[in-house]
Amino acid sequence: LAPKGLFLDNVIRVGRDELLVECDYEHEAQNQLRMKQLVDTDPILTKENFVVPDVFLKTSSDPQTELTTKQILVMEYHKGGTINTGLSIQSQEERDRVGNAIFY
Repeated sequence: LAPKGLFLDNVIRVGRDELLVECDYEHEAQNQLRMKQLVDTDPILTKENFVVPDVFLKTSSDPQTELTTKQILVMEYHKGGTINTGLSIQSQEERDRVGNAIFY
């Protein structure tokens, strides 16, 4: 079933390790905050209205209360699309605008 030379035990190990990292929401929160910083300080992406939602780590009224934990990721809501939304854009002009902003 598997291609010759594929070490299935390594594939399973790497998959398991990656899943553990992806499901660590404190780690994901730090990645998202870093991406937000990069997007928010980029003049082209901000001009084109790209937004990365903010992450809420603790409550403002009680800094001891954690909102984001290893199992829960709390972030602000922004109505809009995702990168994948670009696949369904009909206007070539809009597709070009989005592509240019992402890959400038």
